[in-house]
Amino acid sequence: MSLKAFPIIFFNMGGEMIYILEQRLSAQEIIDQKSVKVVNDVVSAMFETKFLEQILRPQELYPNKYVKHIFEKLAHSSIMRLNEASMDKLYDLMTMSVKYQIMLCPCAADMMKVTYNHVNSMRKLIRSFTVLDLLDKAFVAFNKFYERLNDAEWLFIRDTVLLFFQDVHIRVSVFLRENLQTQQGQFIIKTNGVVPNGFQPPGEIRTYTKGRLSNTHTFDAGEQHQPTDDKRAFNLGLNVFSKNKNAKEVLASENKVRQPTPMVNAASDIDMINPDPKMIAQLNLLSDLIGNNTKADSSKSGLIKLSLFNDNDEDDDDDMRPP
Repeated sequence: MSLKAFPIIFFNMGGEMIYILEQRLSAQEIIDQKSVKVVNDVVSAMFETKFLEQILRPQELYPNKYVKHIFEKLAHSSIMRLNEASMDKLYDLMTMSVKYQIMLCPCAADMMKVTYNHVNSMRKLIRSFTVLDLLDKAFVAFNKFYERLNDAEWLFIRDTVLLFFQDVHIRVSVFLRENLQTQQGQFIIKTNGVVPNGFQPPGEIRTYTKGRLSNTHTFDAGEQHQPTDDKRAFNLGLNVFSKNKNAKEVLASENKVRQPTPMVNAASDIDMINPDPKMIAQLNLLSDLIGNNTKADSSKSGLIKLSLFNDNDEDDDDDMRPP
């Protein structure tokens, strides 16, 4: 298991969380000043210097349950509050979106491009020069953490990231409609498309004699492939939750019953049976750092509640509206 996998998970899932929260704040017509504050506060807590130092360090992969706890504390680091059902849906969307993006990367190193897109998209949602500076510094530190890795190291990191998501199968409506996911929540990955960087599309056999090309034979590979093009847009990791879309509708459900996430069986939760005391101590430190950074806001009046459901899906007390 790679010791450099967690920052990839954290940055990208954090980006997805900001996308969804910003969209729901807009959809539920929360006062603009408060919406801006929520986004700025959550991003600020996510990339606070001391907290980030604990993220950007070689470490074992945390169990899924603990990662969810970290993001729950981050989501509540401002004047916004989520009920349990909304937090579950938020985390499900974050998890499945990033899982799909990582699985779709043509090569392992493209996880950096996915992260670039998340960071750049978050920058567009921030309206504070202080928070922007914090995010930019976090991005510089992120790049430094992953510099000078070879292909084998990237493959090892990607395998570890996918291990984290391995047994999490939440059905997402947009994936189902596009025939990208089965009814069991497993992704359908196409084998055609752009080949990894450094590779050429299949369909040609070259014969060399004494180091020189002597013969070329072409054949039908059966599918369409395109070579890597640096000018081609890389869309994985961009914000798909536009203001015209409801983030709640992206998550599929039947009769409003949430499909449970098999956290107990997840590969990343195997160590939950006998958790490492050092890991528990590290997680407690992360939680304390989030708590210390947001202690001042927790006592403020004017809390707002955010729901990932339609207004008629929950009791009035669970809906989010301007105080």
